[in-house]
Amino acid sequence: MRDGRASRVGPSLMKCLDLPDVAGFPLQTLLELTIPEDLSPVDWLQPESLQDRPLELRSHNGHTFSAELQPLPPQGWLLILQPIAQSIQDLHRYGLTLQDLSLSDPLRQRVLPALLNEGLQELLLQEANKAYTNAETANIEASWLDLRLEE
Repeated sequence: MRDGRASRVGPSLMKCLDLPDVAGFPLQTLLELTIPEDLSPVDWLQPESLQDRPLELRSHNGHTFSAELQPLPPQGWLLILQPIAQSIQDLHRYGLTLQDLSLSDPLRQRVLPALLNEGLQELLLQEANKAYTNAETANIEASWLDLRLEE
């Protein structure tokens, strides 16, 4: 950001905001800052007061982000946003998938093993159902052969 305006916005944030390209828009029209208790209301034009502080922002469509502001000389400031999501369902509400998260993102690291386990469980259930169906078919065929032998 530069002079309180978005200078460049990544594709994942664009999905979250659900808006056309927002480069050049004032950030205060896109994101509402939850002011930390120990600060008085501040303007996006004075990012120095927000540097090195955990921040929380809310988009116009109700999505909440944790944020960090870092200087990016000489261009301006880098605003790093992360959706506040605890599950894959939360992530989908933002319009995102696991591919939108960095490989080191805690949510991705927490959810990926669970998804793999779900996939394995589904595969095991499918195989168990096949085995049950095959056993049922074999029992029916055996019963039919018994009847034929009795005749």
